[in-house]
Amino acid sequence: MRAVVSEAVGTALLLATVVGSGIMGDRLSGGNAAIALLANSVATGATPTPGWWQRWTSHLTLNEWTLLTCGALWLWLGLLTLGQWRPALKKSLGGYTATAGIGAALLALCLGLESYNRFAVKSVIVTVREAVTHYGPWNESPNYFTVRDGMELTVLDSKGEWVQVSDRAERIGWLRREQVLFLPSSTSVSSS
Repeated sequence: MRAVVSEAVGTALLLATVVGSGIMGDRLSGGNAAIALLANSVATGATPTPGWWQRWTSHLTLNEWTLLTCGALWLWLGLLTLGQWRPALKKSLGGYTATAGIGAALLALCLGLESYNRFAVKSVIVTVREAVTHYGPWNESPNYFTVRDGMELTVLDSKGEWVQVSDRAERIGWLRREQVLFLPSSTSVSSS
């Protein structure tokens, strides 16, 4: 019984540390998406890149991913505990325990990706009739491409009065802040 309690307490502390480090990294990032991404990547083992996974993980809400991950994690922990509590069952539970552990890890990865989707990716909408993007964050920089009123763009970086954006064709350019309106982070990822 002592081993079961020790195992459960150790696992709970590990889980609290991993989740807490992800939350801490997000809060300490100060709005820097790169640092928040790094903290989420370290906490979940993920190295997210924009693209197909954003569309795939957005099929479920952040709460649904959390519930699935917690359920799989508790199933895995329950099987581990049962194997410690009843050593005779340990061998027969091995495959189920491994499957539950892998499932919990994959769901945790999806949870981390959806968290990144929700909190780290920022979007803007063009608010002027036509805005010309530049190759660099200064007025003397050569023009690159034109965006029109109402277009939604992904924010990659910002420097002073300039915002680096990417459009759906994955072209990257710089716009002045007064030419765009920042969307709230809860609605920042489009399903396209």
